[in-house]
Amino acid sequence: GLIYRGQRIVNWDPKGQTTISDDEIVYEERVTKLYTFRYSKDFPISIATTRPETKVGDVAVAVHPSDTRYKQYVGKEYSANFCGVPLHIKIVADEAVDKEFGTGAVGVTPAHSVIDWDIATRHNLSKEKQVINEYARMTVPAERLKDKKVLEAREEIVRWLKEENLLEKEEDSPQRIATAERTSGIVEPLP
Repeated sequence: GLIYRGQRIVNWDPKGQTTISDDEIVYEERVTKLYTFRYSKDFPISIATTRPETKVGDVAVAVHPSDTRYKQYVGKEYSANFCGVPLHIKIVADEAVDKEFGTGAVGVTPAHSVIDWDIATRHNLSKEKQVINEYARMTVPAERLKDKKVLEAREEIVRWLKEENLLEKEEDSPQRIATAERTSGIVEPLP
């Protein structure tokens, strides 16, 4: 019972085409953009992220259980067409959410974040929706995003958010970026 085989998130180096250990990650402080937006005009909660390209893989929005702003939405489900990708989002309450950061609501992308994978496990959510491949390219069939590199997809999604009047705020934010020690490639969390 001490070892098992299972699907988990790993540190993937798209440049070196290999997994890397936590010890082989070099964190770089960079200034990036924090985007605040809604999935659609009728979606009741705004979320904030530095990685809008992963939001096409969202299965839920997590809020802190004690956050009174969102209590009425917990347990509800919504559908949206986000940049040509159909989403089905469940609102869940989870202690891992920092209600003071951004809007206090987090888009849950289990296939591209260890924290989101754990939230999905606790709430019995699907973890199958991988939207970025091992070459750091988008795998969704949406015409605007298919086969684009992640940074190109980010720009395209931000452009779409602006076209749809869904982008509420764009601000500079410091972020620790995980890079591979050997190749300096940006690490992608992948299942």
